[in-house]
Amino acid sequence: MNLKNNQVFTNPTDPNTCHQTYGCQCFFKRVYGYTLVELMVVITVLGIMLASAVPAYSNFTRSSREMQATTQLQKIALRLQQHYNETMSYQTTLNDLNLPVQDSWYRYQIDSIDRKQYTIFALPLAANSARKEFSLNQHGMQRYRFTGSSQWVTGWS
Repeated sequence: MNLKNNQVFTNPTDPNTCHQTYGCQCFFKRVYGYTLVELMVVITVLGIMLASAVPAYSNFTRSSREMQATTQLQKIALRLQQHYNETMSYQTTLNDLNLPVQDSWYRYQIDSIDRKQYTIFALPLAANSARKEFSLNQHGMQRYRFTGSSQWVTGWS
């Protein structure tokens, strides 16, 4: 029998000692790793976690876009009021106020009836997933409606 350096003869059919020698060719050799069932369980659990996280994330991003739109409406209203305090009339376009007309998700416009009153709108762009339109008037009345609806709801929440 040829034994190499520091190699001890062991019984190749004994599962407790077979894996400790070099070059052992036995059927009881321990295999370290994961079974297919264990991998499938892990993939299933990750899929369930992902399926619940994606809708929560998309709701969060939609909510943050809506918050950004309402904040922009308030900035426009503040500028309009500052202009009114100086000239006793409201501006009729956003360009005169040096404010953006649109961002990535909403287009902003002023509907001024007679330079003494106004309504500002945040209208979703056609190519995005925004669901609400927002409005704000000179009295601070906040309203929203779902895109395509004709009924306005008071408040932005």
